[in-house]
Amino acid sequence: MALHWNLTDIKNLKDVCWVNEGDERSLNPITEAIIWSTIVVQIGKITEKNVDEWVWRLYYTSKLGRGKLIPDTDRYRNPTRDELMLHIGLSTNVSTISRREFCSRIASSLKQDADWYTAKN
Repeated sequence: MALHWNLTDIKNLKDVCWVNEGDERSLNPITEAIIWSTIVVQIGKITEKNVDEWVWRLYYTSKLGRGKLIPDTDRYRNPTRDELMLHIGLSTNVSTISRREFCSRIASSLKQDADWYTAKN
């Protein structure tokens, strides 16, 4: 399934989500990383009520070595709480799941990775 995203509900959309002007205009690398992070954290929209859950899930996945690369930098890092706050209103077609289901899926994925690794070595 293709990832679809919507930025129209973000305050200061032009200043937050876009860099440069004219033909050079492009999506802010932070915005792009957050869009793709919706798949990792399994939350389809950023709201004031769920920012703390975003931060928790991003931290959790980073400890598993699954941090996001902010485009056009050489280092791996997740979007910060302040960057997420600026993107309240961003939404994608990713289905939001509970923390319990999120942790269950992560555990299942890690088990599958370990089983594959063990079979290959």
